[in-house]
Amino acid sequence: MSKLFVTVLGTNDYFDCYYCKGNKNVRTPFVQEALTKLLYPNQKFDMKILLTEKAKKNNYDGKGKLKEILEKNNITPELVIIPEGKDEDELWDIFEKIRDEINKSANKLCKDNSTLDVTIDITHSLRNIPMQIVVAMNYLTLFNDINLEGIYYGAYELGEMNIDDKLFSNKDILNKLYNQKNINNDIIDKLKLADSDKDLDEDTKEEILANFRDYKGCTIKHAPICNLDVYYDLLKWTNAINSFIKCGNTKEIERFAYTKKTKAFKFGTKEEQKDIVLINDVVQSLNNFTNCINTCRGKYYLSNNKKSSEKNSIKFAANTLYSKLQKLNENISIKPLKNLFELVKKEVKPFVNKNNLEIGIATIDWCIKYNLYQQGYTALEESLKTLLCIKLKLKNKEGTEIDETDIVNREDIANIILNCSKCNNKTKNYEPIPKEKISFSKNATEEDKKIAIDNLNILSKNKKFYEFVESVKNYRNDVNHFGFSSNGAAEYDKLSNTLLELRNKLVEYSQGEFPWMEVEEIEN
Repeated sequence: MSKLFVTVLGTNDYFDCYYCKGNKNVRTPFVQEALTKLLYPNQKFDMKILLTEKAKKNNYDGKGKLKEILEKNNITPELVIIPEGKDEDELWDIFEKIRDEINKSANKLCKDNSTLDVTIDITHSLRNIPMQIVVAMNYLTLFNDINLEGIYYGAYELGEMNIDDKLFSNKDILNKLYNQKNINNDIIDKLKLADSDKDLDEDTKEEILANFRDYKGCTIKHAPICNLDVYYDLLKWTNAINSFIKCGNTKEIERFAYTKKTKAFKFGTKEEQKDIVLINDVVQSLNNFTNCINTCRGKYYLSNNKKSSEKNSIKFAANTLYSKLQKLNENISIKPLKNLFELVKKEVKPFVNKNNLEIGIATIDWCIKYNLYQQGYTALEESLKTLLCIKLKLKNKEGTEIDETDIVNREDIANIILNCSKCNNKTKNYEPIPKEKISFSKNATEEDKKIAIDNLNILSKNKKFYEFVESVKNYRNDVNHFGFSSNGAAEYDKLSNTLLELRNKLVEYSQGEFPWMEVEEIEN
């Protein structure tokens, strides 16, 4: 693992101050010195400074300037001269230099597959450079293993003015202030007698700080160093969740959640650790949910010998995920992430507290949206069997008409009704095959056989229903047999378009009365 510190040096005059990070601070006019001391104590790192020729002249070269300060700290940076960004060509030039310099450092690590940890200081950058750096970082993560450790800004303008502690050990400056305009000589006398600011009364302190421009040399700012990487994190979360919403893929969310969890438990606050635990719990359940769909885990078990879990049931996974999303929304402290995960909740909602048939239809819709056509046709055919079980009011092992549990005669009855009617080439109608040619499993009861044959005789008269059944079987076989079907391979767009049509037909049948035909068409 290697560390790279990228900073920007501007052309303005910089003033001595205390740059503060947490309970530590460094006194310097250059935030670069403060950050290198605060971020890399006893650590090796590379440093690149982005600067214009004017900035190099004003603030890098010369006595008391940045070059001299860094040399005292045994730091030799690499200078990257950039244009001022006056037009579009110069702006692109800046972007390319930033990209190339970070990429150059990352490429050094490719041989041993190490990670480049990049820290960026934007304190003295032109207003366009922070955006260019963030875009370049996002771009480069596609090509190298680059981790953004932090984006820092030394907020001098937000600093709190304090009485300079060095004043009490070197009071020569006070002699120059006597009898100056707007100076109270009694205040100067009090400062001369004091050994620290604790020896001064509150009125004296207040007058000095209120008129700090007049009491030059008596005051100094304590400026906070702000870590802005929370905004870059929000960008990464947005990209990851967008990848899920648009593609149904959880890999980006998983990867970034793992990175944030590792960082939070190494460097984060208790609040950050609490947030990432909640998020990581949701991400694990989201992964279970999508993988249940990807592997067609459509059945929901309630029997004693088999139990549903997040890894074998879409319904169980969806309900668990939805509950965790609700908990996340109520407890997470990062407000923008609430809105992002609300989008995830919206995608999961169609699966929550649904029965097996509704889960099947929701899964087909998901598969159509995310181009999972093999899973979609599998869900369609199995949901057709579930539909028959519901319409025929078949019993489960507990003897109730609830389709949530194992229906003991599901396959016998559904398969016979769906598969034992053939199209008569002469009449172009569907006819049931002879009863004696129908084979039942060893577990089939006489009641099972009667239900299957009676309803086969009724439904075989419904030509449109069996055309629907044949379409479902043929297209599923085409997909599952890699196009090696007896009817020839359908074109891919035909498969995708037909899945939506067949899904709509399934919904239509689910909302209609069995056997989906006019009563007068049924023979007595």
